[in-house]
Amino acid sequence: MWARHIIDSRCKSDHITNNVTESFNHWVGDDRKKPIMVMVESLTCRIMGRLQRRFEKGSRFEFATTPRIRKIVDMTMQDAKLCKVIDAGDDEFQVRDGFTTFAVNLRTRSCGCNYWSLCGLSCTHACACISYKRYNVERFCDFYYSNEIYCKIYQEMIHPMPELNERDRDGYPIVDPPKLKSLPGRPRTARRRAANEGRAGYAARRKKVLHCEVWYLQIVWT
Repeated sequence: MWARHIIDSRCKSDHITNNVTESFNHWVGDDRKKPIMVMVESLTCRIMGRLQRRFEKGSRFEFATTPRIRKIVDMTMQDAKLCKVIDAGDDEFQVRDGFTTFAVNLRTRSCGCNYWSLCGLSCTHACACISYKRYNVERFCDFYYSNEIYCKIYQEMIHPMPELNERDRDGYPIVDPPKLKSLPGRPRTARRRAANEGRAGYAARRKKVLHCEVWYLQIVWT
């Protein structure tokens, strides 16, 4: 949470991650072991089908927002029932959430918790005000989460490509791959793990404290 105070509010996302490359490597799978042209062809086909499936999925959405955003908003509306709303007029409210008070402005789409301006989705306090005024909660979701934007993202397509030997020559010389030099030992397939990481596939074991019945000593068992 401490790093989110410097996130630009134009991003409309509070997601922080540093393992994007790990997710991509897992998605690529065994394709990275193939020759470069075969790997590019395989990834092109996978991305081609992925774009088409996502576009067809977005065309079947029934609401103005995507189903995932709709689910998040519905859960937030349930949590908003615990808040106490005081109407100050002109779509401005004072919301009591437990022992903390927040100022909410529906016109400027802002709340004292800053979640709304950061993520683009109405927070618990804003949802309490929206429910109090009986407004449509989808009106207050950022445009980036709309079904229209979802379809625009995946509407572009990757056109089919002919076989390699049937493609037109561009006149440029063919670049051959560099000569491979076999290194001693078996090639590494797993990534290098940090010093503070455990072995792959093994969860961290919890420490147990045992008491000796004779000497009443505490022995840490790992």
